Amino acid sequence: MTVHRWIQIGLILFAFALTIVLVLDAQAQPTADTSDLLHIGRGRISEVAYAPDGRTLAVATSIGVWLYDADDLDSKPRLFEGHTYTVLSVAWSPDGARLASGAWDSAVRVWEAGSGEELALLKGHRGWVYSVAWSPDGARLASGSWDSTVRVWDAANGTQLAQLDHTHGVRGVAWSPDGARLASGSADNTVRVWDAASGAELAVFEGHTDSVVAVGWSPDGARLASGSWDGTVRVWDAVNGTQLAQLDHPHGVRGVAWSPDGARLASASSDDIVRVWDAASGEVHAVLVGHTDWLVSVAWSPDGVRLASGSEDGTVRVWQVPPEEGG
Repeated sequence: MTVHRWIQIGLILFAFALTIVLVLDAQAQPTADTSDLLHIGRGRISEVAYAPDGRTLAVATSIGVWLYDADDLDSKPRLFEGHTYTVLSVAWSPDGARLASGAWDSAVRVWEAGSGEELALLKGHRGWVYSVAWSPDGARLASGSWDSTVRVWDAANGTQLAQLDHTHGVRGVAWSPDGARLASGSADNTVRVWDAASGAELAVFEGHTDSVVAVGWSPDGARLASGSWDGTVRVWDAVNGTQLAQLDHPHGVRGVAWSPDGARLASASSDDIVRVWDAASGEVHAVLVGHTDWLVSVAWSPDGVRLASGSEDGTVRVWQVPPEEGG
C-alpha cells in the first residue's frame, strides 16, 4: 500500500474522531467564556464560509465540504465529496448557486450548491490549493497554491486565463470589490496586488516578517488586511501600499475577515482566540474565548450579526457579536 494511501486512511480515521461544535448566540465580550454547545458534524476543519444570503454555512474539512442550515444548525447537514485528500478552502459564488473548493489533491472543484453535483474539475496546480475566491461578477475563479502560483480560471468552462507567480507558496487570495484587482498573500512574506485583467503586478506590500496566510479587502476596496505567522494583522492603503495599522497577537494569525459594513475586522489566531477589532481605531472590540486549539478561519454572516470561527480543536463556533457603541 502506498504512503499516500496510508495518509488518506489516517486522515479519514482522524476525521471521524472529531466533532464540529457550534456555539449559538454566545454574547461576545472580552475574555467571555461560551456555552450552549451543539454537536452536528465531523471532520478536521480548514475553512468556514457563509452563503451570500446567510442561510447556509459551508465548512471545508478532511472529509469534504459540509453544508449546514445556518438557521437550523441541528438539522442534518449535506456533504459534498470528490476531493481525494483534505479540503483546505471553500468559497461561494456571488449568487450562491455554486461552491468552489481547493484541496491537498492540488485540484479546484466547482459544485452546484443545490444538488451537490460536481460541475467542473480545474487542474493545473502542482501543490496544495490553500485558497479559492470568486470574482464579484462570478465569471472568474482565483486559486492560490503551495506551488507558488495564483491561477485565474474561467468559471464557466474551466479554462486557465492567467498564472501569477510568487517566489514561495501562496496561502491567500482575494478579489477587490470591483473585480479589477487581485490580492495574494505568500510564504515569501509579501502581499501582492495584481491587475485582474492583464495579470500585471501592480504593487508589493512588504513589512511582514513571516508567511502571509490570509488577505481580505475592505468592502469599499480602499484597504487591504493581511494576517501572518509573524503574529500581526496589517492594514494597508490598497492604492499606495502605505501601512495604516498593525494589530498585534501573541501568536500567528491564520484568518482575517471584514464585517460587511467595514467597521470591524475579525482575526483568527493560533493562540485559540478570535479577536474583533475596530477597523478605524485599531482597538480591540471583543475577545472571543472558547476554542481549545489553533484557529484556522473566521467568516461574518452577510448581515454582520454572526461570526463563525473554525479551529484545529474540531469545532466551529458561531458568535453573536455585539454592535459598536452607538451602532
